[in-house]
Amino acid sequence: MTADSVRWLLSSIRTPKIAEAVAELVRLAQAALVDLEGLDESLYHRFKDSEGELGEDTGAVITVRALLNGTFKGLREMLAFCQRLRPEVESPGPEGDADFTFGDLEAAGASTPDDLSLGAGDIGALLDGIDEHKPQSEAQRFAALIQTISSIEYGLSSQLAEVDGRVKLSLQDREIAPAVEAIDDTQGATSQGVFAVLTAVCETFAPGLDSASLAPGHLTMLQRALLVRRGLADLGRALTGPHERLQREGSEVALLGVRKALATFLASPAFAMMRPADRWQLSHFDSTLAKQPVSAAKLTSEGLSKYLESLSSINQREVLVLHDRRAANDLREAKAAAEQLALIGPRLALESAQTAVEAALSLYGRSLDVDEAILALPERMATAERLPETFAALDRVARLLP
Repeated sequence: MTADSVRWLLSSIRTPKIAEAVAELVRLAQAALVDLEGLDESLYHRFKDSEGELGEDTGAVITVRALLNGTFKGLREMLAFCQRLRPEVESPGPEGDADFTFGDLEAAGASTPDDLSLGAGDIGALLDGIDEHKPQSEAQRFAALIQTISSIEYGLSSQLAEVDGRVKLSLQDREIAPAVEAIDDTQGATSQGVFAVLTAVCETFAPGLDSASLAPGHLTMLQRALLVRRGLADLGRALTGPHERLQREGSEVALLGVRKALATFLASPAFAMMRPADRWQLSHFDSTLAKQPVSAAKLTSEGLSKYLESLSSINQREVLVLHDRRAANDLREAKAAAEQLALIGPRLALESAQTAVEAALSLYGRSLDVDEAILALPERMATAERLPETFAALDRVARLLP
C-alpha cells in the first residue's frame, strides 16, 4: 500500500528532478518516523531489562545517549536534506517550468521564519495556501512546498536543539530520568512535524492522496492519547467484577478473570501506545499475578486497581484537555441544532444528532460517570425513531461536562 501510494504521488510529477527530490524527501520522512516511533519499544525494553530502575551508572548514561542518537537519527538526516532542498527559483512564469533552475539541490539561502511552535498544536496553519486550485506550474508549486517545509524544518530543528541541551545538562548531573523524559516528550512533537511534511507533499502534488497512506500505522499525539484512554476505560470495566469477587471470595475463578482482563489489554493496540514506564508496570503486574497464589494475588490485584486509578491523569495532558473542550462544545451546539431541526422533521435532525453522538463517544474514558452516560446512548448511529431517547442521553452526558 505504501509503495503504491508513493508511485501514485510520483506519477503526478512530470519534472524528473522535482520527482527525484520529492521521492527522497518522502523516503527520509518515512525513515524518520520509523526511528521516532521505535523509541517506545526501545524505552520499554530498557525498563524491562532494568526491572523498572533506570539507574544512574555509566551504563545508563551510555544507553540514554544511544537512545537520543538512534531516536532522532532519521530526523536529522531528513532535516539536512531539507536544508539542501531550497532550489533557486527565478520568478517562474505562468507558462511552465522554463525559468526553474533546480541545480544540484544545494541551499540557495532561503530564509526561515522567526517563530514557530509545533508541539501538540494544530499544523493546519502551516499548510494553508498550498491547495488553492490556482493554475500553477510545477516549479511554482514546488517553490511553495519548500516554503512550507522550511517553516516545519525550522520548528523541528529548534526542538532538536532543545532536547540536545536538556539531555546534555541532565547527563552531566547523572540525572537519567529527566533525560529520558526530554527524549520522550520531543519524540511525540517531532513525529507530528515529520508527518506534516508528508501532508504538505501530498497537498502540493496529489491532493487526492491520503498522507496517512505514506505512513501506515502513524498516529498523532491526540489519536494515541484517545486510544490509550479508551483502552484503559475498557480495562477498568473488565477488571471491576473479577477484582471485587477476588477480594470478596478469594476464588481461583476470580483470579483467572483478573489475569484474563489484564492479558487482553496487554495484547491490545492501546497498550502498545502507552508510555514505556506504564507499559513496564502493567507487564510487571501481569507476570506477578501469573505466579502468585490467590492469597498473595489479592494484594497485587488491589495494587493494580490503584495503579489504574492513577492513570486517569492522562486526562490532564494538554492534547486531551483541548480535545475534550472542543468535543463538549461540539456536543452542545450540535444537540441544540438537532433539537431545533427535529421540530420541523426528525430526519432533518439526523446529521446534527450524529455529530453530537460522535462528540460524546470521543469523550469515552474521561471518567466513570461520563462513561456510564455515554454507554447509555441508545444508538451509536442516530435514527429518526429514537431521537427523543438520544437527546435525553446526550443531555445526561452534557450535564457531566465542564
